[in-house]
Parts: sequence; structure tokens; C-alpha cells
Amino acid sequence: MEGETPMSEVRLRLKDRCFICDKLDSEEYDYMCHVQYSVTHEEEMKRLFLSKGFCNGHFWKIAFLTSPESVSKMAILLIENGKIPTGCLICDYLLSKEEAFLDEFRKEMAAGSPETSTVSTKPLCEPHFMLAGNGLDAYSLKYLAGIHTDHNRQLLGELKSFVAKRENRSARTADEETAWWRVVERLVGRKGSVR
Repeated sequence: MEGETPMSEVRLRLKDRCFICDKLDSEEYDYMCHVQYSVTHEEEMKRLFLSKGFCNGHFWKIAFLTSPESVSKMAILLIENGKIPTGCLICDYLLSKEEAFLDEFRKEMAAGSPETSTVSTKPLCEPHFMLAGNGLDAYSLKYLAGIHTDHNRQLLGELKSFVAKRENRSARTADEETAWWRVVERLVGRKGSVR
């Protein structure tokens, strides 16, 4: 089609993380900052906390984020409540945000051609690639898969170069130095993924 950018010319920016994971990390931090204060100061958040609690991972993250006094207040609430909740207030919030981000991604892909979409060239981890593909038309899915394959091919090259330069670490580029970490995130999603 006229005016389209061939996939081979799409600028690959593997330094960028998964588009969805990156947005979730930002949401997680902002929400944890809000929750860690609100649990001990707002009745509605206190009620939600007592009904859902935090998973182990988010309890530890909150503990590192806030003061020992705030963690102590939260523990007092839980112990005085007489039962420890088994859900996670933050995981539930992130799951709803993840769904919203995936819906936004799909709407953006469907709004025009994938070649002109602002999101089609953004990297996605494997879990979000699979989820984002649900509901896309065949052409958009094929285009997105091509971009995804190009991203994987570039990352594979950086990984191989990283390993090959084992004896000469100073010859590694910045992208090669981080390739091993980015591939883990690429394959399984962000740390503490909600899925």
C-alpha cells in the first residue's frame, strides 16, 4: 500500500521494554504509593485492605516503599481483624489496568492500518503479545507478528554477541550487556506479572 513503511525499515527500539509491562510498572508504583498511605488514613481503603490484603510480593514491596511505622499499622489492622486475607488489592488493580491497556492497544491497532498505528512497532513481551493478538483482524495480527519477529531477531543477535564476547567483556555494547536481562523479561513478562 502506498505510504506504508516496510517492516524492515521500522526502527527497532529494543532498549524499550514491553509497552504494556512498562505502563503496568508505572501504575504499580503509583498505586502502591497511594495505598501505603491510604490504608491507615482512609476508611474505604482500610476496608478494601482488610477484605483483600496484599500478596506476599506486594507486601514486601510496600514494606520497602514505606516506613516501618506504616507497615506496623497495617500489620496491627490485619492481626486485630482476626483473619489474614488471601487476595491482593494491588494485583486486582493491576489486572484491571492490564485489561484496559490491552484494550487500548487493540483499539489503536484497529483504528487505522497497522502500518500507521503508533503502537504496532512497540515491543511486547511474549505474554502480552499473545494477549494483544486476541481480537485483532488477520492482517493486523500478521503485521504485529512480523514486528515481533524482527524484535526477537534483533535481540537474538545481541544475545549471541554477548555470549561470543565472554572473554572480551569490554568489547560488549550497552545493548549486548543488557540483552540477557531483556530476554528474560521478553519471554516471561515483567517481574511480578499479574498473569
